[in-house]
Parts: sequence; C-alpha cells; structure tokens
Amino acid sequence: MDHQNEHKSYLVQLILNIIFGPLGLFYSSKLYGIVFSITILPTIMVFGFGIIVGWPISIIVGITAVGDYNRQRSLSRLKYKSVKSGT
Repeated sequence: MDHQNEHKSYLVQLILNIIFGPLGLFYSSKLYGIVFSITILPTIMVFGFGIIVGWPISIIVGITAVGDYNRQRSLSRLKYKSVKSGT
C-alpha cells in the first residue's frame, strides 16, 4: 500500500472527536493530541468546564488538522510526480 496517497477522513475525525474529545486529535495530529490532552483533560477532571469549551474546540481543531494533513499530502504527491517526470 502506498502511504503517499493516503488521505485522512473528515468523518472519522469528527466521530473520534465527538466520542473521545481531545484524544481523537491523535488521528490527525500527534502534536495537537498531546497539547490538547495535557491542557483540556485536566480541566475536565478538576473543574468540569473543559467539556463545555474544550470538546467543541477539539472538534474544530481536528477538522482543520485533517484538512492541513490532506493538503500537505496532495502537495507532496504533486511535487513527487513533477520530480519523477523531470519537469
């Protein structure tokens, strides 16, 4: 399987973020997953308001991260094809 052509799904990201919140960000971006897990999960456990603010923000960030990931993959695929063809 050619991993260069893989794109990540917006729907999968949305479902993961709805179910797991900030932990769902690991699907699209390990960095965002780590940062949001460190910042939002403790506020949920201690104060409880992290669910009201953090969950929707993690959904928005997750969808954006999938778009960025897919855009980078498309650009790298185009760059690879142009280098391979010599143009």
